[in-house]
Amino acid sequence: MLDRVAYATKLTLLICLIVSSFCATSRAGERYIEAPFSTLRFDGTPPQLPIEDMDWVTLVRLGFTKSMRTYAVLDVPGEIYLTADPDGRDTWSRAYSNTSTVLVRADDSAPIRGRLFVANGEKSLVEVFRFEVPLPASEGRARTAFMRAKAVHYDSLLTDRMPGAAWFRHQRDQARKELGTDGGDTDRFAGREPADVFDLFTGGRAIAENLDLDRSLRVAKAEDQTIDVNSIEGVTTRALDWKTLIKDMKPDLDPLARFVPADQHAVFFTSFEAMTRVVDDLDSTGTTLIEAFEARVEDQRTKERYQKQLCMPLSTLGRLLGPTVVESVAMTGADPFLPSGADVAILFDCKLPDVLEKFIGMRRAEAEKAGAERVSGRIGELVYEGAVSPDRAISCYTARVDSVVVVSNSLQTLVRVMQTARDSSGSLLGADEYVWFRDRYKRGADGESAFIVLTDATIRRWAGPRSRIGDARRLIAAAAMNEITARNADAIVAGTIAAGTKVSAPDLAISEDFVWGDDGVRSLRFGTMRFLTPIVELGVDRVSEAERAAYSVYRNSFQQRWRNYFDPIAVRLSFDGVRMKADVTVMPLTIDTEYRELQRFTGGGALPQSAGDPHEGALFHFASALSKTSELGEMLSGVVGSNDNRFGVDPLGWLGASITVYGEKDPWWDEVIAAGGLFEGEDIDYYRMPLALQVDVKDPLKLAAFLTALRAFADESAPNLTKWETRTWHDVSYVAIAPTESLGLTEPGRDPHIYYAPLPDMLVLSLREDLIQKAIDRRQARKEGKSVEGSERAWLGKTAGLRIEGDALGSVLGVFESWSDRDTAAVWSTIPILNEWKLRYPSEDPVRVHERLFGVKLTTPTKQALTWNDEFQSMESPEFGRPGSPKPRDTNHGTFRDILRAEFGIEFENDGLRAVVEVTKRR
Repeated sequence: MLDRVAYATKLTLLICLIVSSFCATSRAGERYIEAPFSTLRFDGTPPQLPIEDMDWVTLVRLGFTKSMRTYAVLDVPGEIYLTADPDGRDTWSRAYSNTSTVLVRADDSAPIRGRLFVANGEKSLVEVFRFEVPLPASEGRARTAFMRAKAVHYDSLLTDRMPGAAWFRHQRDQARKELGTDGGDTDRFAGREPADVFDLFTGGRAIAENLDLDRSLRVAKAEDQTIDVNSIEGVTTRALDWKTLIKDMKPDLDPLARFVPADQHAVFFTSFEAMTRVVDDLDSTGTTLIEAFEARVEDQRTKERYQKQLCMPLSTLGRLLGPTVVESVAMTGADPFLPSGADVAILFDCKLPDVLEKFIGMRRAEAEKAGAERVSGRIGELVYEGAVSPDRAISCYTARVDSVVVVSNSLQTLVRVMQTARDSSGSLLGADEYVWFRDRYKRGADGESAFIVLTDATIRRWAGPRSRIGDARRLIAAAAMNEITARNADAIVAGTIAAGTKVSAPDLAISEDFVWGDDGVRSLRFGTMRFLTPIVELGVDRVSEAERAAYSVYRNSFQQRWRNYFDPIAVRLSFDGVRMKADVTVMPLTIDTEYRELQRFTGGGALPQSAGDPHEGALFHFASALSKTSELGEMLSGVVGSNDNRFGVDPLGWLGASITVYGEKDPWWDEVIAAGGLFEGEDIDYYRMPLALQVDVKDPLKLAAFLTALRAFADESAPNLTKWETRTWHDVSYVAIAPTESLGLTEPGRDPHIYYAPLPDMLVLSLREDLIQKAIDRRQARKEGKSVEGSERAWLGKTAGLRIEGDALGSVLGVFESWSDRDTAAVWSTIPILNEWKLRYPSEDPVRVHERLFGVKLTTPTKQALTWNDEFQSMESPEFGRPGSPKPRDTNHGTFRDILRAEFGIEFENDGLRAVVEVTKRR
């Protein structure tokens, strides 16, 4: 009898679940309609059918991504998607086929009207067509086709890696669930973006390669955590023998180093003023310079969050008080993940410690009045005090040892710092690599403002099982928070969820302790999306078999990146108000480093510091060491050496120590930018390109023999195709090579020539005769002992160097961008998610909606807000326009006007890298 009752109860619950799920997906009055374009009723002249997607180059010139080519918006409640494949046979058809069908979900029985926006390549604009879906329309398979189109649309946005991924993933997955399919996360583990020249020359790429922090563990499923994390083998790559290297070194070490555990990162500031200067200069110049190469539109307000959390705002009072009270400053922590949430400890070596304690105490008292809880306790004999709010927006613990005041956002980190201070045997002072770096970077020398060191132990900790598995758990928790936020977006915006409400979801096991707080979803264990619990506080003591296996895969991949040794990183920053300089050492580089090509190119040679004809007037100037044993030298030797020794036994015996490429300032660059860029512009006169190639010459007689053989070989191999003419400039001869008419290269108003000047110490080649003549003049001036403006500057790197004039930085970017300005592309990447919020919540500011939901403010490089264009039903930028209607851009905008020069240098040493960056601002 009891069994039958239990069975009937289960059956009743099952029926209720089925009915409720059906009701949730098929609301009363809801209709799904599939309509080919040919059946739509248009007001006025309809669009020409079929609507053909233009070629990719034209689309990009108009600013379209594959998700924003042809789009439609309903004027009635509901949703609409466009597709070229309603049967869903090809999930990529949306990107490569002509759009042919609209799929609609309408909420009522009223006429379905909307607007279709079609890109017109000939007119370089977007045309608007108002339409109505005829009724009755076929609804037989429309719901399935609608869900397919919706899933493809949001998956496309995810693939494009635009802001709003949490919402896009939620929408895609909901559509897939409706279809009963699960395509998996194709976007979550996407590979890194390719390196660019800025990454390579700043050393940023080397740091990213060695730390490998942008790869998360792939934990496929949740399992019981039964394995002791200490039983899992971490990184075993051996360390360099630093004892031998530091044998006779006795550098001046940082006094605060005795507080820093050897396996934590450390940043030392020479003074309080130096700390504020670094923060200010990175804000005003460094950040903008970085954004010029990688435009950022997602502002997590990291600096502001930590200042508020630690009750230490860099206010006017703090800036005035700090220099009087503080001698030097250091920062440390166990986790590197500052944007998402990390433990931080700031150490102040004070002249007046009592004053600083009182100042921080006043800030804590203000936080307590705002709702933070006062805390206190003891660490051995030391007393600590603090204030903590439930969401960790305030998390401030302070303690003092003699004249040193320590402030931390993590009690665990505060305890560890204090324990290290009592027993310095485990401190940074005992790390031999720190001693070596401090010998290279003498304390306080070269205008030092800050010194950063990541020891061998620190990197091993970050790459160890406890850190990587802890970070993976945080990412899973953050993903669950994002998903729950997306599911409750309507209630969040409406403000109908009360603080303290439990918001866990049965299908997200990690969400069992999630509750709703004033700032969104909060986990008692993992924190919030705005500040995830630091890994050091998670207590990762036991792990699952899936986590152990995932870490094993990561570790094996990580260790394969080194040949012999696993070594640390150090950076010196020097800021003086006019100059910003960063000097980075990474040893060694990983095996698959993207610097390897440059290493092969230079062949281990050294760049003479006066090489490459340095001079004023160059837009950019690149110089590199060159060797016959380099990849380029071997390639040239193979080409010329295979022709019956025509070029001699040693055809490249004339090669000197360096090779240089420079571009002169010239109106040609502006013409290229106006045409769309060097790689995609049309009707560009490449024969006027103001570029010059210069190769050092060590033996002019061998160069003469080489050029004579080269000309004879050209005449013999391709007779009557070129004309060779010797010309003279200021009694110096050079050669002009022009094609004969039979080649058909001549055009009215264009002069196809190659010019070269074989000089005793250099060979110069260019498409521009005036550049050859100017190079001859500069050489002659040096020979006569006359000064050449700009020639006194030495290259920063011993292997390669790059200089870019400040007022030309924007031009360099504009010329070499493959399709369009990065700032424009970055700003437009925010339009899809902002459009979602504006159409869903018409009375709300979409930027505030996004920040309220996901804790990220969407902005622009120039901080100007986007506005709503009702005609085109889209957000647009007052500076950049919108897709299909871009606005002309001044590439030399913003901070570029404040920069006089940016210089970069690279040196390869001991299979490692030293990179120097120096930015000089206008006074």
